[in-house]
Amino acid sequence: NSGGGGYVPRNIGLKLAVGEYVAFVDSDDMLLLNGLEEMYKLAKENDADFVNCTKNYELSADGMELNVFNLKVSQTEETIVEEDLAWRIDNLLDSALGDTAWRKFIRRSFILDNRLFFPENINISGDVVWTYALLLFAKKIVHLPRPLYLWRLSESSMSHKELAEPLKNLTTKVSTFINGSKWLNDNFIGKADFLVGKGIREVGFTVKVIWVTFDPRNIICFSIKEEQVTQQRD
Repeated sequence: NSGGGGYVPRNIGLKLAVGEYVAFVDSDDMLLLNGLEEMYKLAKENDADFVNCTKNYELSADGMELNVFNLKVSQTEETIVEEDLAWRIDNLLDSALGDTAWRKFIRRSFILDNRLFFPENINISGDVVWTYALLLFAKKIVHLPRPLYLWRLSESSMSHKELAEPLKNLTTKVSTFINGSKWLNDNFIGKADFLVGKGIREVGFTVKVIWVTFDPRNIICFSIKEEQVTQQRD
């Protein structure tokens, strides 16, 4: 009895896990046999907080059609290792980085030390606001343009229902909009070392989350509001 979609059991799993890294696989999806090994190697070699896969396989609901889905950031076919908050925000605005939990291979201590657990008061799009928190806190990320995950399309999946019944889900999405922005601002904005230190002092701006428009799949969209810093934080 999760009481919060998949987010409650994910949080329980994060607290009970003992491994150095964690990854999430939806019950009807699959990982390639070498997927975890390849992501682990990259994470260790680059001392990254997490690896973000920017490509994935998509299998049709009838199992007859297999395609490769490319996020915009993967068009160059180059593995990107970055420590650049401004770059992340630019690519989020362009929907280029992906916002699902199953794209990521994450150092568990990074999650626990920063208390980056999933928002349990959000039933839809919790992956989206959780991804924003990861991107704000991570000091180093590897973006890997390799399809290591197979997403199986399903007529009964939550994402399919969201697309098929937009009016029915409007109330839930508005709730996500309100609760998601509150969750980010209450728990993370202004608390991340990357923002308080390097992210602010080098560029001279504070970064805030604001919600600007409706996305066809998720009500939550990302933008930034820049304000000149008047006082330095300790």
